[in-house]
Amino acid sequence: MIQSTAIIGMGALGLLYADRIVKKRGKNGVTFVLDKDRMQKYKDVEFSINGEKK
Repeated sequence: MIQSTAIIGMGALGLLYADRIVKKRGKNGVTFVLDKDRMQKYKDVEFSINGEKK
């Protein structure tokens, strides 16, 4: 059974799939792959998926 998933990027689809995985496996079930610049950019951003803040 798959225990964790790495998702490249935090675009609309990456966040959508991550949300579904987190609901099944918990927060430790997903890791995002980002470069340092992108990670700094997203550090303080509040994301929402289908209107629900995450």
